[in-house]
Amino acid sequence: MRRTYLIGEQINFEIIITNTGNTTLNVVEFWDRWDSNYIRFNNGYIIKNNLTINDISQIITEQNNSQIYIADITNSILGDLEPGESFLIYLNFTAVNPTPFYVGETCNNAIASGDEIPEVRDKVCFIYSKSKHRLVKIFK
Repeated sequence: MRRTYLIGEQINFEIIITNTGNTTLNVVEFWDRWDSNYIRFNNGYIIKNNLTINDISQIITEQNNSQIYIADITNSILGDLEPGESFLIYLNFTAVNPTPFYVGETCNNAIASGDEIPEVRDKVCFIYSKSKHRLVKIFK
């Protein structure tokens, strides 16, 4: 699936962190990294069951123009992540510049870990579009 974004257009990412094990996760760390030359973070929200954090900035531990880090999502109103439960994280960005042909692509990278479990990584990349006013999003 491919979608072209105009400069200034909103880009939304949905990230799902699921506890696929059989023990409760008491700590879940989350990082999201991007290249601020091409996209700008606006805000986001997190849902677990019927609970929602409407403004993700309330629980961000560190933030700069190319990364957000949440030291522990469970240390919020959302609570621990029981087996089979998921955090649904929605992040909103704005396309600010096209990726030039010599760069090739820029990626949004999501990383989650917790309670002595290995990191899980995923990414979505944008590639150069022939129009100087467009970004192309590739879903993986």
